[in-house]
Amino acid sequence: MSVSFRLRLASATALFALIAVALLPASAVHAEDLPFKAWGSGRTAGQVIVALKGSTPVGQVTVNAAGAWDLNIAAGGAGSVQNGDKITFTLDGKAVNESVTWVSGQFVMPPGLVLTLSTTTTTPALPPVYVAANTNFAANPVFDTTGKSLVVFKGGSVEELSASAKAVGATGVWVQDAKGVFQLNLIGGPAFLADQFKAAFGTGFTVTSVLLVK
Repeated sequence: MSVSFRLRLASATALFALIAVALLPASAVHAEDLPFKAWGSGRTAGQVIVALKGSTPVGQVTVNAAGAWDLNIAAGGAGSVQNGDKITFTLDGKAVNESVTWVSGQFVMPPGLVLTLSTTTTTPALPPVYVAANTNFAANPVFDTTGKSLVVFKGGSVEELSASAKAVGATGVWVQDAKGVFQLNLIGGPAFLADQFKAAFGTGFTVTSVLLVK
């Protein structure tokens, strides 16, 4: 067997391994399984934030000692939450102005939800546009109409995953941890969310499927 033939065979084997990982049902990330992540900061420790669909509570969280909070709002449940539902919030039992539209796998962009009790409204900033660059994905991501793309990350650190995601214009990455829980890497998000992601994947990644979100 010639050296060139062995090299071609090794390359084909590696490519097949990448494709096989992407197609494994047990490890694939299903968009319909993902929650919507709401988060914010600048609150008072101990305040209680409740998410509601109509009058039905669909999630609750207590603000931590640093004044930050985050809440994964799951599909289904008591409120039969599904794509397109309007989710409102209360702060210590009082209604706030802010609301979100629930879409599986989406999340609140920086700087997070302010949760104001007045009638003041703000216009959210448009997300930045990034120019595609070299990435560590097995193939160029193709985003669907909801802004999601399932791709194979060829391995590397959390920072390398963030850089690759940012290079293709993604604002977040969902990855399933060893316990089967989906963790969100919010590009440019607050430190407390970044710390949660690093705690789950601090040693980095081998070849794995990830879900990019614009």
